[in-house]
Amino acid sequence: METRIEHLVFFTFKEGTGEEEKRELVQRFHSLEGKIAGLEAVSAGLNTTVEHEFANYEFGMRMLFANRERLAAYQLHPDHLSAIQLVKEIVADVAVVDVEVK
Repeated sequence: METRIEHLVFFTFKEGTGEEEKRELVQRFHSLEGKIAGLEAVSAGLNTTVEHEFANYEFGMRMLFANRERLAAYQLHPDHLSAIQLVKEIVADVAVVDVEVK
């Protein structure tokens, strides 16, 4: 059985980023589901935790890929590159964790 990859990404927004821009980013990543081969699931949204002492990021995303090769292909996909342009405009900090799952 091939090892699937959970691609976890967390963002902190630049000061002054509006709610509409934040919602656009959420929508952009959700819209990738079904467009990119090997991307099996997308969960993305603004952080709503009540654990404020651990709330270092304002946005979280989980993408499940069929394998590491599909994740690599996603990185170069035009729709992902388009979303990255918005990220560069409104995001101050990013953390990425890729986890192998069975």
